[in-house]
Amino acid sequence: MSVSEKVFEIVSKSFGMKASDLTESTNLLEDLNAKSTNYFPIMNELEEEYDLELQYQTFRSGCRTIKEIISMVEESI
Repeated sequence: MSVSEKVFEIVSKSFGMKASDLTESTNLLEDLNAKSTNYFPIMNELEEEYDLELQYQTFRSGCRTIKEIISMVEESI
């Protein structure tokens, strides 16, 4: 599974929706009304899947869209 596919899977699971309902430009805060209860499961799964160490504030401010999450993961692995 590609990084992109995995990110879509993780984000859709966190919000209880289908991955096909999301796009790379989907904004977690503006489009999905993300709360910390959404961010932490996403971060935890990404950390486990890709052996990353993510900081909440950095993740929340730097990963506003799904595309930004994908880019962050790809740059970190």
